[in-house]
Amino acid sequence: MTDASPTPAKRFASIINGLWMAVESRRLTGRLAVPLMLLIVTRFAQIRQAFYRIAGRLARGKISPRKSGGPRPGRRPGTPNRLPSTPAWLIRLVPEAAASASQLRHLFTDPEMMALLAAAPTATLRPLRSLCRMLDVELPIPKPPRPARPKPPAKAAPARKPPSRSSRPRYVFGLRYPPPLPDPA
Repeated sequence: MTDASPTPAKRFASIINGLWMAVESRRLTGRLAVPLMLLIVTRFAQIRQAFYRIAGRLARGKISPRKSGGPRPGRRPGTPNRLPSTPAWLIRLVPEAAASASQLRHLFTDPEMMALLAAAPTATLRPLRSLCRMLDVELPIPKPPRPARPKPPAKAAPARKPPSRSSRPRYVFGLRYPPPLPDPA
């Protein structure tokens, strides 16, 4: 008998399909609005396609980090993500998604999956981070540290004493009143 264990890509696809079916069942029971369901399902399709792309490029050995950090010239920026960004928002909306979150956590313990994630450049892992945020699952690959911005030199503030309370004008109902008269003592 041969050991026909599914590849990480196939296991990931089955997790996405499970999420898809959970969201669809919520819509069918009337607990989820159709426009929101369409946004969620579209995001699932984008995540699955991006993961297949990563896995395929790694299998062919054609993946390398991008040379420039900025956007590519001639490409339009993508549409803004209109889905919530708080952790575990999908589980609060679709409680059945908790099972898929557990499966995803287990998938991240697989040595093949860990090797695939470690070999992928960090920019290609962005869709997986999005899915992990939806399900409140920690991605085992840490985010790269952001480069520290140089602090601007501190400007010397003029040594000026603030005016005393009695010398400042008062405002009552938007009208300016002069400061009170000094005590004639």
